[in-house]
Amino acid sequence: MRRRIPVAPAQHPHAPVKVVYKYYLEASDSEADSDGDESEGERECQTWVGSTEKWLCPVCQIHRPFSTREMLVFHLTRDHPQVKVKWRALPGKSSREVRWQVNLVVPDPAELESDSSISSDQEEDKEEEDEDQGRQEKEGEDEDEEEEVAGVCLDFPKAERLSEPPPSRQSITVPGEDVGMRPSLSSDEEDVKPFLLTTGGQKSYRGSLPMRYPSPPPPDQQLGPAAQWPYQDGQNSYSCRIGGPRIFDLVSRLPLDEFGVLSWAIVDREEGLFEMEDIRDEDKVMLALWNRWVFLKRPQFMAGEYIDGVKNFIDKYWRMIHRAAGWGALRTFLLSFLKDRYLTLPQVSEALKYYESKTGMDMWYQAAGGP
Repeated sequence: MRRRIPVAPAQHPHAPVKVVYKYYLEASDSEADSDGDESEGERECQTWVGSTEKWLCPVCQIHRPFSTREMLVFHLTRDHPQVKVKWRALPGKSSREVRWQVNLVVPDPAELESDSSISSDQEEDKEEEDEDQGRQEKEGEDEDEEEEVAGVCLDFPKAERLSEPPPSRQSITVPGEDVGMRPSLSSDEEDVKPFLLTTGGQKSYRGSLPMRYPSPPPPDQQLGPAAQWPYQDGQNSYSCRIGGPRIFDLVSRLPLDEFGVLSWAIVDREEGLFEMEDIRDEDKVMLALWNRWVFLKRPQFMAGEYIDGVKNFIDKYWRMIHRAAGWGALRTFLLSFLKDRYLTLPQVSEALKYYESKTGMDMWYQAAGGP
């Protein structure tokens, strides 16, 4: 039966937790001969005593302080099995308070290296055996296939076996061009050209909207992004994606200088978002933009008011939200904050109105024939 580990509510220690580290030294041969009367299990021990006021791991510094002692016990048992751990409950100032002491027996590094070398040797031997077995099976299959193919070829007449293979090259001609001046090309030798983006088909719905506001989206998609297919910036823009340009590609045009050497993490995360098939591209844009902002502003967001952090996020990326995501995607994104209790419903409405003031939604389609 699986044991449940309580994670809430947080139970901090009533008193500092005493931590005792013990390291047993190996006895030399001369000492072992001279101390023959003593028990063989007795060895010289070095002890170091410390204390902590939180449920911190005394072996590693990977995790933050745990909420309960049971979580720390589970972590030590699962992640540090080479360390012998023993807990002792000591009486506190009152009958309800309990002081804890944890004794840690640190293993000898030589023992750890020997154990790891033995396990690695066993794994290598097992891998070699598997490779040899797989190679033998593959050779046997190849021999069987050769025998089968040879048997089939003996039954074929010579005229069929010596038939010429079909031509692999096909000449491609274009109407209106001189065939004699154009070399023949095979279908597999043609260059794959990128999808060039043209500016044709773009329509502006600005109307009498002041120039300080961006152009609104089409009237039939007021809550969607303002960018129109093929989502380009100019004549030199192109897309090499198999299905053509996607609106999510607009996010990749934002600069990465502020992330420095960690810009690879942003690119890797955004490529992972693009591969998701159950999320709309507009929602992917919102997740990618939030990942960029919170990557550098997480401490400020967690320490201050959440609504202030959301407004700072809108201040930085409201233009890209308007262009590649839209009001509807922003609303869906903010409702996730409501679900996780970072924002209240009035704060979600406040953030949406703050975004509307940036884009001038109240003045859309005044002279563009829209609603």
